[in-house]
Amino acid sequence: MALALTKDITDEIKHDAKIPHEWFMGNIGLLHIVLPIGLLKFGDATIALALPMALSMVWIGLTYLKTQKTWKTKNWYVAANWQVSLNRYKILMIAYAVTWIIIGLGMLIASTSSGSMQGIMETVFTRIAAIPTFIMVVVMFVLESGAMFDVTKGGISEKIIEKFPPPEDMVFEKEKH
Repeated sequence: MALALTKDITDEIKHDAKIPHEWFMGNIGLLHIVLPIGLLKFGDATIALALPMALSMVWIGLTYLKTQKTWKTKNWYVAANWQVSLNRYKILMIAYAVTWIIIGLGMLIASTSSGSMQGIMETVFTRIAAIPTFIMVVVMFVLESGAMFDVTKGGISEKIIEKFPPPEDMVFEKEKH
C-alpha cells in the first residue's frame, strides 16, 4: 500500500486521527478476544461466535455514523482516518459472512446425520467456521496497528486521497523508502 505523508497537521489532529483506529482495536480486543473466551467458559461455541459478531455489527454501525458525521464536521485528515477504519470493517464483515456460510453448511450436513453424529458434525463445523473470522481479526489487528503508526507520521493511504481528495491547502508527498 502506497503511503502519502503530510506535514500540514498538528499533534491535536494526529491525536483525533488515531481515535478511529483505537476504536477498531477496542472492537477486536473486547468483542473478538475477551468476550468469546468468556463465553466459551459457559460451553456454547455458537453463542461465542454469534454474540460478538452481533455486538460488532452494532459497533460497525456506530462507526459508520461517526464517519459520516466526521466528514461534515472535522478536519479532512481525521475524517479520512475514520474512513480507513470503516473500509476495513467491510473486510471483517466478509469474514463474518464466510463464517456463517460454513455454519449453515454444517447445520445442513449435520441435519442429514443421525444420533450422536449430528452433534459431532455441528461441533466440527462450528470450530471450522471460527477460523475465517479469527484469521481476519489477526490481520485487522496488524493493519490497524500500522495505521496508528502511520498517523504519527502524518500518513494516509494514497487510495483514500484518490477517492476522497483533500483540500487544496493540504499537501501530500509519497513516502520515501
